[in-house]
Amino acid sequence: MIDGFCNDQGRVDLEHLQEASSLANVFVSTAARLGDSSFAVSGNRTVKAVLREESNSQSGPGSKTGTLPCQFRLVVTQMIPANDPLALPALPKPKKTAMQ
Repeated sequence: MIDGFCNDQGRVDLEHLQEASSLANVFVSTAARLGDSSFAVSGNRTVKAVLREESNSQSGPGSKTGTLPCQFRLVVTQMIPANDPLALPALPKPKKTAMQ
């Protein structure tokens, strides 16, 4: 989750990240830059971005110079299937006790 402020160009860039291919490219380029394939979106992994935007209440006429007009929250989710090397092992089911 990323909370922040941006200008109009920043809003356009953030909206672009909601496209699956754009977000996947971010993960792929991170994997290449770090030399770590675990960041790559491959196989059955999926990534999704949800963007919430609103006006910055501290921006507007009379506000100090440099105040950004938009406030945002970007939530990025990656779904990793159980058979993926990054997947956490499944926890065993708890045993029933006599009181249950």
